[in-house]
Amino acid sequence: MPNPPPTDVDRQVARRIIGEVEERSCLQIGIGGMPNAVCTLLLESGIRSLGVHTEMLTDGILALYQGGRIDGAAKTLNRGKIVYTFALGSKQLYASIDRHPDFHCCPVDYTNAPHIIMRNDRVISINNTTPIDLQGQAASESDGHRHISGTGGQLQFVRGAYASNHGKSFICLSSTYEKRGERRSRVVLNLTPGNVVTTRVRM
Repeated sequence: MPNPPPTDVDRQVARRIIGEVEERSCLQIGIGGMPNAVCTLLLESGIRSLGVHTEMLTDGILALYQGGRIDGAAKTLNRGKIVYTFALGSKQLYASIDRHPDFHCCPVDYTNAPHIIMRNDRVISINNTTPIDLQGQAASESDGHRHISGTGGQLQFVRGAYASNHGKSFICLSSTYEKRGERRSRVVLNLTPGNVVTTRVRM
């Protein structure tokens, strides 16, 4: 199951994030076209010596590794290793990481623990959300009472990145979307009744 290709909006958001990524940063990439657009643009940039400590391993991360952008040399924890809990992507991804010594699969209570995440410097956490209200409440797992996704590691990585030395966390979204031919805003005054607040961010 390959990740969805990035849209033009995904790329525009990704360009803003790329300007905040330094060499020797340690990446966490969430699911979706927008985080993976960051990987695509990183591959096209001159940024090198990246590390990875993430819950989900994606095709975008593999492309960065194969393109020589990831070496993990600057990581404080698990130096030289791409740390993850599960992989979700193409057959090529699964074949490439099979028995590969640079890819280190760990239990989720290790990868997602904020006190573990923060031990690497310059952690860059990149995740999606759907709506966000004017108080910075991001609802990433439901649409009202309709369940969309699990919580995943979003909040843990936000906390870990904030506590990391020179770390940064990004919650990404397009400002609008279309539903039944009508354009609607993802930035709302109030969340839909029943929405689950996944993360509250500073705006």
